[in-house]
Amino acid sequence: MDLYDYMFGDGEDTQTDDMLQEDEPFQGLDSFFGLDTPSVKVGGFSTKNAPAPEIDLTPMTAKELGSLALDFTPIIGDIKGGYETVQMIQEELDRENPNYYLIGALGGLGAVGTIVGLVPAVGDVAQKAIMSGARMAAEKSGQLAGEITGTARAVRDGDLDFIRGRGTVEDTQDLSASRVIKGSDYFNAPRGDGGRAKDDALFTPFSLNAKQKEAPYNWRVESEELGNLNSSKLITPSDNEGFMTYFVAGDRTAGDINVKKLGDLTLKRPVMMNAGPEYMDTGEVWASHKGVMNPKDKVLQEANNKKEDIKLAYAPMGERSGDFSKHQGELFSEYMYSADISPETIRAIDDEFAKIVENFSSKKLAKVNKARAKKDLPPLPNAQNLPLPSVGSEAFRDWFSTQSAEQIRKPFMQRVDNADIKALEGAPDVGYIRFASTNPDLIDAESFSTGYRFGTPDLQKGLMEADHPSYDTKYTAAQGTGSETYGTDIPWIIGARDTALPRLKDAALKDGYRIGSNTPLRTYTLPSDQRVFTMNPNTKQPMDSLYVQQASKFIELQNEVGQKQANDYVEGLLMDYLKDQ
Repeated sequence: MDLYDYMFGDGEDTQTDDMLQEDEPFQGLDSFFGLDTPSVKVGGFSTKNAPAPEIDLTPMTAKELGSLALDFTPIIGDIKGGYETVQMIQEELDRENPNYYLIGALGGLGAVGTIVGLVPAVGDVAQKAIMSGARMAAEKSGQLAGEITGTARAVRDGDLDFIRGRGTVEDTQDLSASRVIKGSDYFNAPRGDGGRAKDDALFTPFSLNAKQKEAPYNWRVESEELGNLNSSKLITPSDNEGFMTYFVAGDRTAGDINVKKLGDLTLKRPVMMNAGPEYMDTGEVWASHKGVMNPKDKVLQEANNKKEDIKLAYAPMGERSGDFSKHQGELFSEYMYSADISPETIRAIDDEFAKIVENFSSKKLAKVNKARAKKDLPPLPNAQNLPLPSVGSEAFRDWFSTQSAEQIRKPFMQRVDNADIKALEGAPDVGYIRFASTNPDLIDAESFSTGYRFGTPDLQKGLMEADHPSYDTKYTAAQGTGSETYGTDIPWIIGARDTALPRLKDAALKDGYRIGSNTPLRTYTLPSDQRVFTMNPNTKQPMDSLYVQQASKFIELQNEVGQKQANDYVEGLLMDYLKDQ
């Protein structure tokens, strides 16, 4: 009897002899978790490309392993499901391409720190998939040991009906599911010498050209997971062969959580995050403003009439793209209300805020008066001394969230992120707030990569009114479909091949690149490239046999030898393209 049958089969409630055998030696946690290379951190972000360390772990007997597994109980602190649960993990690791999402689901949310800590070497893909699988198990199973095992099997088999039919948190112990994101998982520790030379560990893409107030390595964010999302089905590139993918660019913000604490600061009012790519896990596919969605829908309807099989691929924008989002603005406001900021600093920030509002109001008034002048109407006077709430007040959060994202919220957050404001006593570190708003799977994702989420829009229903705090128009998911993921990010050179390669070739030739030279090739997107995704609804990529071959190879290299080798492969694809032109 396997564990699935044992937990959910014909009602037997006693252990069988095969579950109690004590004569099978365990080969040690190093081979058990497939350790190949450790995590070595360089610059701002971490990479996984160093030689493996020597780890001496004495093999354990099955009995000892069973005891260890019971100590690793999600309800208490780590893996429960007994010896066979661990066997299932080991069987999966023995596969040529292990399903790390399944391994995370088996281990459970309580064990994820232990598991990820033991497997830094298998690469970013594995760590992200383990984390996602563990979160899914906690959300869908209430963290019961048997439920986690059964749900994990369902994830592996794609049995979403089983997943949705299992018990909920209300049926089990109240665990108050929480998520802790640590900067030390993504950033280097700062130097301890305090020298005058620039310390790269104090700079991140979450702030533009400004040093973070606190070392990002020490950032810590605590949130409550709300458990309202569906599971995203893990697929491979071959599952997408034959589809045409159109891109939906979006920010990296998290969804379905309440942010409660940043470092030692407990927010007076939790902030709900409810957008980002996880919107695809709600049963919908994508939402935005009507002015953005209408041109996209026109293109997709025409493609649908030509019998294209269409999927939408989420493409993450830059690390600061959340400045446009309502909920990141609410977190920014709540931080200032909750933090102990000196009155002098509050007044200084209030003054800067008033300048931004006045500038916007003046431009808006000038536009109105220009239109009035054409009608021979007298100009409206400029409103003086507008009553604005203080940035440190309780009322500021609600007021700020109603203001223009482009003209007020984004400019104000960028202004507070400048070094002169950041240097004020108690002033918020906007980079830290952006980090706290970000989906942890996307903290170090490549901009305009694909693979994190795919969705199939219901084009027969077309555009619909969205019940969303930020957006008014949406696509819902086609019947029988849900969100899908590769569990990793595919660079745009592969995921948007027909767009990326010609643009990168033209840029390389413009910069004087010659085959055989030592000039490094640019493989990443610049703002001019990004506008192709954000402003052109026609941008698409056929997921043909070449796409499947290249995407599969990239994932294989990530899993087996590391991120550096996978990146080298991508650069090689660009070089091959240049040689052929």
